[in-house]
Amino acid sequence: ATDITDISANKLSGELPTSLSKLQMLEYLNLSWNTFDGHIPEQIDHMLNLDTIDLSHNKLSVTYQNRWRNFRTS
Repeated sequence: ATDITDISANKLSGELPTSLSKLQMLEYLNLSWNTFDGHIPEQIDHMLNLDTIDLSHNKLSVTYQNRWRNFRTS
């Protein structure tokens, strides 16, 4: 079974919490269509099972490129 979290379009705002990295079994994460801002936390690199992440339509910036090339793009 794929571990999926979809909390898109929920008017969530602020910075992405570094505690996201504690979701070790997560394979798919959709945070699109919110108003997150700031930097994408480097701790996302610790989510080793994460295969797909959708951060589109937010106001986020990437300050590192470490693991991003391993994610699927749409």
